Amino acid sequence: MKVPGALILASDCRVIGTQKSKSGSYSYIVSDTEQKTFPIHPRLAFSYSGDADLLGVPVSFLLKRAMPSLNKAESTEEAASLLLDLFCRDGKNRHPSFLISGYNGSTPSVLDLPAGKTEWKEQYPLADVYGVTTMGDNAIAQSLIERGTYDFHLFRIPDAVNFARFLIETTARAQSFQKTRQTVSTNCDILVLCEIR
Repeated sequence: MKVPGALILASDCRVIGTQKSKSGSYSYIVSDTEQKTFPIHPRLAFSYSGDADLLGVPVSFLLKRAMPSLNKAESTEEAASLLLDLFCRDGKNRHPSFLISGYNGSTPSVLDLPAGKTEWKEQYPLADVYGVTTMGDNAIAQSLIERGTYDFHLFRIPDAVNFARFLIETTARAQSFQKTRQTVSTNCDILVLCEIR
């Protein structure tokens, strides 16, 4: 979420696994404590969603191993390039969805990369535009955002944190009444990057 003076990254902590059997495949909850949002340094962070396992290795493990390289990034673009290099080596293009947020100098930047893509999209190219970028299993959160009238340009940081938590918890609770997989947990991580002047 982009609000005046801050970028807020929030993610739930659920990881879903898929087991194949003779009668088909089924999903199960692997963990409700997975870290999906990672600080790179005080002005830069990223989140992921989607595949939590790549070729038998947890994505969080790969990302933690990549942190020494990512810590050198000075901008969202540098971090984006390093992540692509990590996941798209040798022509392979398998990665979860990524969202990189941070400050390039004093300019806020939010870059989005859907799973399987190699082109990053700048979510807020205009400095005075505020709002929420969602990824992952986001239909419920997206519906809440689209049906409401929110003045994100008036949100203070605590309001933004509460709104991010509300979106995650509401998605998780609504899923518990649906016939679909419950891919979102009420457990969540929230990271705030503040503008430094």
